[in-house]
Amino acid sequence: HKARHHEPKAGGVRVVPLGQCGGHDQGRWLEAACRACGCRLARRGQHTGCRRVRAQGQGPLPARPGLGGIQPPLLQSPRVPSFWGDSSCVYPPDRLGCLTNGAQFVNHGAFGSPLRTSFESANRWRVHAERQPLRFIDRELFPHMVRSLKLMSKTIDCKPTDLALVPNATLALNAVFDSVPLTSKDSIFYLDCTYNSVKKMIRAACERTGATHVQKDLPFPLPAGSEKDAIVQTVESSLPEGCKLAVFDQVTSNEGLVMPVRELVEACHRRNILVLIDAAHGLGCVDSFAVSGIGAEYVAGNCHKWYSSVRGAGFLYVNHERLGSIAGVHEAA
Repeated sequence: HKARHHEPKAGGVRVVPLGQCGGHDQGRWLEAACRACGCRLARRGQHTGCRRVRAQGQGPLPARPGLGGIQPPLLQSPRVPSFWGDSSCVYPPDRLGCLTNGAQFVNHGAFGSPLRTSFESANRWRVHAERQPLRFIDRELFPHMVRSLKLMSKTIDCKPTDLALVPNATLALNAVFDSVPLTSKDSIFYLDCTYNSVKKMIRAACERTGATHVQKDLPFPLPAGSEKDAIVQTVESSLPEGCKLAVFDQVTSNEGLVMPVRELVEACHRRNILVLIDAAHGLGCVDSFAVSGIGAEYVAGNCHKWYSSVRGAGFLYVNHERLGSIAGVHEAA
């Protein structure tokens, strides 16, 4: 609106012919934009042949709150499907999952087994979307995504503005590796128990930027009763000079080791090192999962493992001060 249509001048008039497709919605967006900058919009609608021009004597339309004064009308009250909160999606304990009767699923670290309620709820959403796909994608999806972000942010204890919903933790991790500015003088630090595909991402990022990657082996078996101290001391004594980013699992995939991520983050911050936590196994596995309690700049996680959601649900948290440098998740894909 600002770059292509006009230099905003209070009281100015702009005539905008709208195309055959989406003309109504485009006009509403332009009206909102004009309210924000103080100009008037004269719209010639090709669908009806009508022409509406605000009277020259009227003052600028008042800006609507939100989004810098621009708020699309259709985002004010999202349409909630009738099945939302339907009690038929609630099952007794012996029928919570979708597994074959008698099966006990313990490998949630791989893909997880979704709860029946989340599985059937997801199917209902798919059916709801396909009944009016254009309306759902163009007009309903965004406010529902915002609502989901707010609910998820409460679940993991962070601001919704610092959170992105992604298909999985792998995409979130790639977005971070594509965003951290690395040079040939920098290095990335990680442990030998880091998930193998994450090691490949680290090596690829270093090959692309000329940085080096430093792996440290943990002294297994860890001393009984002082595992946390042993891990922190090993990391503190091994962080290399010029380390720009440290990567730690919250729960290691192969060993099932719950890492002292808070203490590791504090040790890295004392050296001004950014920290990325791979929390793919964290949500639903550790007690009181909270991003605020971790303190890292980046936290990537999945919902389809221990949280028992349907597959294709993950999240990326970015510290508010780092939001400007993060690559769009679509670029990482």
